[in-house]
Amino acid sequence: MQVQILIPSKNQRRFSINVTKEETVASFRRMVANEVKVPEKDFLLIAFGKIMVDKKSDNKAATLFSTYRIRHQTCIFVHINVQETPCKTEVILNPKCNKVERTQTSTRRETNLVTVPFEAFKCDSCHNNDKTLKCLECGCVKCQYKTGDPLICDQCDNYWHLKCAKLTRMPTGEYWYCPDCINLDVKVVIGKGQRVNEGVSRKKAIVVRDVDCVIVPSHHVGKIPGIYCGQSWEFRTLAYDWGIHRAKTLSIAGSSLTGAVSLVLSGGLREDRDDGYQFVFSGTGGQLKGANGAFKKLGLKEDQKLTRYNKALAVTCYAPFNDVTGAKALNWRKSRPIRVCRASNRLNTHPEFAPLEGIRYDGLYKVVKYWPHLDKETGFIIWKYLFRRDDQELPPWMALCKSMSTRRGLRMICSDENETKKLVQYTPPEHIQRLIAKDRKNVRLWTEIKQMEFWSEYEFLHYLFDTAITCSSNVCPKPIKDPVTTPCGHICCMECLERSQMDQCFTCRTPLPKGPLRVNNNLVRVLQSLNWAYGMEHSEVLPSTFLEDIALEKVEEDLDFDIKQEFEYPSLSESISSTTDLNPKRPKEVRIIIEYLGDSPEGQKKRKKNY
Repeated sequence: MQVQILIPSKNQRRFSINVTKEETVASFRRMVANEVKVPEKDFLLIAFGKIMVDKKSDNKAATLFSTYRIRHQTCIFVHINVQETPCKTEVILNPKCNKVERTQTSTRRETNLVTVPFEAFKCDSCHNNDKTLKCLECGCVKCQYKTGDPLICDQCDNYWHLKCAKLTRMPTGEYWYCPDCINLDVKVVIGKGQRVNEGVSRKKAIVVRDVDCVIVPSHHVGKIPGIYCGQSWEFRTLAYDWGIHRAKTLSIAGSSLTGAVSLVLSGGLREDRDDGYQFVFSGTGGQLKGANGAFKKLGLKEDQKLTRYNKALAVTCYAPFNDVTGAKALNWRKSRPIRVCRASNRLNTHPEFAPLEGIRYDGLYKVVKYWPHLDKETGFIIWKYLFRRDDQELPPWMALCKSMSTRRGLRMICSDENETKKLVQYTPPEHIQRLIAKDRKNVRLWTEIKQMEFWSEYEFLHYLFDTAITCSSNVCPKPIKDPVTTPCGHICCMECLERSQMDQCFTCRTPLPKGPLRVNNNLVRVLQSLNWAYGMEHSEVLPSTFLEDIALEKVEEDLDFDIKQEFEYPSLSESISSTTDLNPKRPKEVRIIIEYLGDSPEGQKKRKKNY
């Protein structure tokens, strides 16, 4: 294979060297030294940002192919080391005064021979004219003077004087970067949950996503186990981690194919009513722009279309999909539920039911109807949706719900775990504890879990399905399916054991018993009792699609009947029967009255006469 060699200090000289896959770095260095005519100790070989050395940490010879991943046509830089030119004294005869003058040149340190001007360097701007004092190409970037001994940036290859770069002495490091290229972001790198003090726009807390909801899938419809109305989070990313709204910046979570599953009311138009139990929501699209979380003035540039996220809301309505005039649900309670959250920046437009801080879960809502609305200011169409609450839990703005939230220990979830309050410790109910006691194969696991502290039901479920009860092969998705408890006490899924055909445990290598393994049904009952969504199939048909299929079947039946009447000639009796079927008579109403006559002799006589 061929390796490309680039020498920037030799006027960007390029050439190639033929090497083998077993070529060592030491032999390759000798080949480069013979070609460049430079001793081996006076240059460095750099590949993929790494300086190549002759030996590895185990004192074995380093190779190009296996150690540094050098492949065909890979480019390797030759970096010549720093050199110093000694002082020189020149003797010059001055013909005017017939005196000998001695001039001594100062010592010059070549800080970076990779990017210094080459011997045959020709400036395209000043053409190497000594009378030109300033030059944009070969002069200093700041003062543009060509005098002095400038520094050369290792990033942009531009020239800088010491004073222009605000330096008091020559840099001694291997690399030097000018003020335009140096990266100062290392001073503002912070940890999780900390805040940046530099700049007004950077005072927002940095949130790092390190967890993900595994209790339910991302397209789960309805409630999430362990999350109740009134639960709040500091930022939307935390609500994303809990699975309540899996959209980082969008207000609608879902797609036009699967339908919307959650919605966040953030800001909004002032004209949209919000009565708590029902509200009007304006669709997305049309380049709607706002400020400070509230749309002060509409910035529509085109009509909103009933596609993408707008369609995701519309298809959940219990009505055939109509992208022209909209639709109204035939029975709004049969529409698919959508999780709704309200954000604190809604205080600017609808402060009656908005939370004071963070984002709050308010329960399940359903689409009653949707319609196109013509905006009077802009003249463009905005799609409107009417939502109505359909949840057995009390809304969080009621006093009774607030007292229930206090008993449950619901609190604000903050990005900083130290700021999150610990109110009420969670303990599983008694019926769950009885099921756990029956799972004797995992006694050690349940004993460890009982000794731990959990401050909410969701945190207990998340630890259970994400950490405690997972497949020991570490390749299966979560939550685990068909768990099998090995004799050594570890858990693995049945599919991994059958596919791998291993005769020992994945974790501790304990031999497994011969014969078929069985699923731990006691553990499955515990998981199903804790998480009612565990093991459920989430292939739910959209209400609008269901009604469209029914309407399509009815149209096809009518079409088949018309074709039959057109191409077939039935008999007189068949035609009469068909007409009677098309125009059936109104059925007679029969009223049945049951009267209790008692055990008297008169009642017995009446019963005998009737029968």
